Amino acid sequence: MIKQGKYVLEVEGEHIPYLLRRSRRARNLLLHVELDGSVELVVPWHAPFREGLRFIQERGQWLLGQRRRQAVRQAQVKSIDLVSDTALSVFGEVVQLQVAVEPKRRKSYRKEHEGILQVTVGNAERIRPQVEKWYRIRALAFFKHEVTKLIVTSGYSPVRIRTNAATTQWGSCNKKTNTLTFNWRLALAPKEVALYVVAHEVAHLVHTNHSRKFWKLVASLQPDFEYHRQWLRRYGHTLSL
Repeated sequence: MIKQGKYVLEVEGEHIPYLLRRSRRARNLLLHVELDGSVELVVPWHAPFREGLRFIQERGQWLLGQRRRQAVRQAQVKSIDLVSDTALSVFGEVVQLQVAVEPKRRKSYRKEHEGILQVTVGNAERIRPQVEKWYRIRALAFFKHEVTKLIVTSGYSPVRIRTNAATTQWGSCNKKTNTLTFNWRLALAPKEVALYVVAHEVAHLVHTNHSRKFWKLVASLQPDFEYHRQWLRRYGHTLSL
């Protein structure tokens, strides 16, 4: 008996794990290759699972190519050297990093002032976690401000804003809890790209699918969204510390 869960597709001797799940929102069979290379097969509520299995088998070659391209792109991503005078980009703004390592220090210290982020730690291994915390704080503040501004001008009800470190999504909308969630790594992208994701998730407060009405609403919230959407598809994998 076929049911929701994890399966493996074999293509040219290569084993590709994927998650099979059913969705009430999906109108068609959907195959997603996520940011981390994981694969998800979504089956509409009205369709039998065997149609989904046939669907993914027919697209095995395409799927294999997508995963290989994703692996190459990920291999090209290099971690940022977090040392003094490194220029950190946060929503398109440049902030200069200054690092001090004090071996006897037990508690890390972090302060941003006039375009400089000062990080003081007891050992070098604590630098990256401190910089990431700073990005998360900046991201949450940004999304709270931009979402609030957008829903006030659009006349929507207030929502709860969260950030996470998801490997498969840039944003999500949970209408049951009235919560919008955004990936903090969007702080590494140009501001307009992050604003596209804001418009996308705010639009989901009205339309839970990706219908024409949904995209029309996104366009009304951000007229040039398609350019930023394509940027995220092309360069999203580079948004990493």
